[in-house]
Amino acid sequence: MNSTNAGFYKYLEQENIKRVATGEFMSIEKALGCVPVSKSTIYRWVKDGLFPEPIRENGRTIGWRAMDVFNWLHQEWKRKNGIT
Repeated sequence: MNSTNAGFYKYLEQENIKRVATGEFMSIEKALGCVPVSKSTIYRWVKDGLFPEPIRENGRTIGWRAMDVFNWLHQEWKRKNGIT
């Protein structure tokens, strides 16, 4: 693991702890801040089963639990770095 990956992993771990601890709900805009792709890519990944399904909060707001997004990021990082 190179130092760039180690730094990213440390950042991811810290953000995950903060957001998961507060039970943060992430809108598409917040999710895009963590996963630098377009909205259409996120929704295509959801359709293809490659990204967590969004949930409806309070009956109308659609988004993701921070825990789900950060778990997905962690798994992607491990997959890209050959870690099982």
